[in-house]
Amino acid sequence: NSQYQKYLDQINAFIKEETLFKDQFGSKQSALSSLTNTVSTAICTQITLSTMHGCPPKEIEAICMYMLTEKKINTYVKLNPTLLGYDFVRKVMDQLGFTYLQLKEDTFLHDLQYNDALAMLKRLKKTSVDQNLSFGIKLTNTLASVNSRGILPGEENYMSGRALFPLSITLAARLSKEFNGELPISYSGGAAQHNVRELFACGIRPITLATDMLKPGGYVRMKEMADILEKESHWDKEKIDVSTLQKLADDALTNLHTSKHWRGTDKINIDQPLPLFDCYVAPCVTACPIHQDIPEYISLVSQGKYKEALDVIYEKNALPSMTGHICDHQCMYNCTRLDYEGSVKVREMKKIAVKNGFNEYKASWKKPAANKSKKAAVIGAGPAGLSTAYFLAREGFSVTVFDKRESAGGVVRHIIPRFRLPEEAILHDINFVEAHGVKFKYGTNPEFTVNEVKKQGYEYVCLALGAEAVKPFPLKGDNRNVIPSLKFLDNVHKNAGSLNLGKNVVVVGGGNTAMDSSRAALQADGTENVAVVYRRTENEMPADREEYEEAVHDGVKFYFLANPEEFTSNGKVVCRKMKLGEPDESGRRRPVATDEVMELACDTLITAIGENVDLDILKKSGVPLASNGWPQASEDTLEVADNVYLIGDAHTGPSTIVECIAEGRKAADAICKKEDSSWSRDPSFKKPFSQDRVKAIKERKGQLADAIDPKSKYQTTDFAKLEGKRCLECTYLCNKCVDVCPNRANMALKSVTGLADPYQIIHIDAYCNECGNCGSFCPYHGKPYLDKLTIFSLEEDFNNSKNSGFFINGENLKLRLKEKIYDLKINAQGQISGTQPSGLDAENTFKMISEVMVNHQHLLGKVDL
Repeated sequence: NSQYQKYLDQINAFIKEETLFKDQFGSKQSALSSLTNTVSTAICTQITLSTMHGCPPKEIEAICMYMLTEKKINTYVKLNPTLLGYDFVRKVMDQLGFTYLQLKEDTFLHDLQYNDALAMLKRLKKTSVDQNLSFGIKLTNTLASVNSRGILPGEENYMSGRALFPLSITLAARLSKEFNGELPISYSGGAAQHNVRELFACGIRPITLATDMLKPGGYVRMKEMADILEKESHWDKEKIDVSTLQKLADDALTNLHTSKHWRGTDKINIDQPLPLFDCYVAPCVTACPIHQDIPEYISLVSQGKYKEALDVIYEKNALPSMTGHICDHQCMYNCTRLDYEGSVKVREMKKIAVKNGFNEYKASWKKPAANKSKKAAVIGAGPAGLSTAYFLAREGFSVTVFDKRESAGGVVRHIIPRFRLPEEAILHDINFVEAHGVKFKYGTNPEFTVNEVKKQGYEYVCLALGAEAVKPFPLKGDNRNVIPSLKFLDNVHKNAGSLNLGKNVVVVGGGNTAMDSSRAALQADGTENVAVVYRRTENEMPADREEYEEAVHDGVKFYFLANPEEFTSNGKVVCRKMKLGEPDESGRRRPVATDEVMELACDTLITAIGENVDLDILKKSGVPLASNGWPQASEDTLEVADNVYLIGDAHTGPSTIVECIAEGRKAADAICKKEDSSWSRDPSFKKPFSQDRVKAIKERKGQLADAIDPKSKYQTTDFAKLEGKRCLECTYLCNKCVDVCPNRANMALKSVTGLADPYQIIHIDAYCNECGNCGSFCPYHGKPYLDKLTIFSLEEDFNNSKNSGFFINGENLKLRLKEKIYDLKINAQGQISGTQPSGLDAENTFKMISEVMVNHQHLLGKVDL
């Protein structure tokens, strides 16, 4: 350290005073040359040998011996986590949730074995001492896994990053103990902002990383890590702290950071092509069926402006209390924060807004006047019906909701257990819908027709019938205690005390309804054991992660890769063991039957395998059905017959609460448009851009937050502030493709006149090696290095590409737009002449070219390759 500091002091002094070394070296150039040679010599007398998987042990040792004895070079050798053995690595990967990673046992057998490695390291360590050199290890090289995704060719992938950390650090601890901390360790394999301090405190150095740098915010986090280590007091450690390292290794096997579920398994996805310009969009908003203005209300809740947050929420969400508890939160599955430490807890923020802001919101709210002459009837008081009624009443319609049950709420109220959705949360939304002037009529005859409803004076009829028809699940054998999940959960609500399920209950299915049924069954008198049987693995299970974890916490047992086939005469159910085959149309791997079976004790079997819409009811009501037996509603208006609208499950099949809200809004909007063609209501809550806002978002992009334990109780104020800081407000700033490009081939041009986003992405062809990393992180179905406007430095490159882009040679401008080429002229002021393309993309392209010509001409320089 002191030697390197000496070199740094000399260089810094030289920079400050050019003549400082003239007397000693004769000239500025000689001084620079001497310093360069000195530093280069110091750096180049250490080498790290990278050993590939399968490299013979004798070759590894021979090369290291050559470096030490012949070349006299300080030497480090890379070692692989295969030293830990297949069984240990497989166990750790499964324990942390990386079950989908497939490992070949042969890879471990062909690699260097632990005992052989230990003997080799001891010989090399002794040799280095004899040679007065240093010898150490670099941990760790990548771990080979089966290439199951097929994105790149070849049979194997190489693991890196977070998944590798518990393996690398465990190997470091084991070897350090063998050498009593005297074996230096250079570290890679999952080093990141949240563990770099602990790594450094163990005496490990240097610490290197690549994976984290190539994620959004990675380059900025390098500075964050440097700032962390600058404040540490472990710079002078000369050996590994074995006990501290062992503690870190033990913690890595259970730490939430190393768990796959810390970040989640979801890939951010906007199901749209990447636009050429103005691509900033919040993926959470796009993923949300009602396109809730999420960044705006997250910001307001974090500031304690709960009433203002509800102003935003209620504009598009009729049932914020219910969705604050049980929304399937597609927004969170598409949150950009997934690229960091896990999604912003959007659903919880909505719940906080309702809890803390509703009284103030209600105090300033005014009941809408019923000023429309035509009345609307809504058949069904579930989420779709309630939402339709809310949006129509808000616009002045007189609305009546009819339902066959004795109260409103549909499946949400009568099926979902209260431990997941409290009664008061349901009543909150129902009561507010009713406060808008909506009338409710319960216990109505389910055998109705649309014409009968219209005869009662209702101009518009909205059918919001749920999906409650049971899917058949035939099993061999005789067991009368087979109950569909909806019937079972309905009975739980009506009379939980009368349930007689027996000692052993088996639930079939892997969705949220299966989780609800299993937890509810555990509460029945006399029931001791509840098992969920699912034909795929935990990773393919559609249930929300938190619902699954709650069921496990309550004591439900899970049997994956199993499918019930028949009942035995002695009170058991026989399950066929399954294995995963090729992916099906949903993208999940298809379960394939094996020759093995298992038996489970079973007094009652509950089937939770999904429901269907009762098409007979629709047919009897007078709704026209297509040749496939399904009603054909307009996708734009949901109108299925004159002034008759089909919404929610009745239109889509079984759906989520927020999808039902979206359907209700769509039907209500269509009716409003029918009454008044000029009607529109879609206020923008988006705040104007400001440099201060952009600066604040940029700072957040480099910061990892502490992991949030999903089982913890969220503290309103502190939690809301944290989530507000974690939200990256993607509607206002994205630039992920710039952040993650290792070559800086994507550039953000600031404030191009006439374009909406404060930065516009332009691609620099000469810098790009087509690694595709920008495409991996872009939320769109697109690849910025192919889809963004491209600057070409060579005419040959322009001709060989299909990118929309341009090449400038003097006054000549070659432009490609939508695969058509234009030969134009351009002057030094960016003014273009010649036959030009038309349209918005063309207009914006010329603005970008002008911006480059006037302010970024350095990007046009020829690159000598």
